[in-house]
Amino acid sequence: MTVRETPTQRVLVVDDDPLSRLLLTSMLTALDCQADEAASGAEALVILEQREFSRLLVDIHMPGVTGIELAATLRASPGLNREIPIVAVSGDLSRTLTQYHQVGIDGLIEKPISFHSVRVSLETVRHDGGQSAGP
Repeated sequence: MTVRETPTQRVLVVDDDPLSRLLLTSMLTALDCQADEAASGAEALVILEQREFSRLLVDIHMPGVTGIELAATLRASPGLNREIPIVAVSGDLSRTLTQYHQVGIDGLIEKPISFHSVRVSLETVRHDGGQSAGP
């Protein structure tokens, strides 16, 4: 077995809960991803102006800029990576995936978070909301 020299994806985890960020970044690291963190939607916007990411994992319910507002801002901002896949992380199942697509979110990881759901979202969720075949 060979070890990759660089991570397969660079992912920004946006969540106001430090424990949730730690859990997600640990899972992403185990999946050979480079994981950066933002404690708020506003902080994420600043980071996104400075660096490129292959995807975002965003908590929906945060104080200030929510995950939905963050997605809408990214999709409307010509200076940011508008094509980046955005995956919502939420325990609120009152919205359907179709409703999330309408605000610019491409996938959903339900809480409680599982290693399997994070891996699947990395392999399959694309910005167009479709599912790729995965490896």
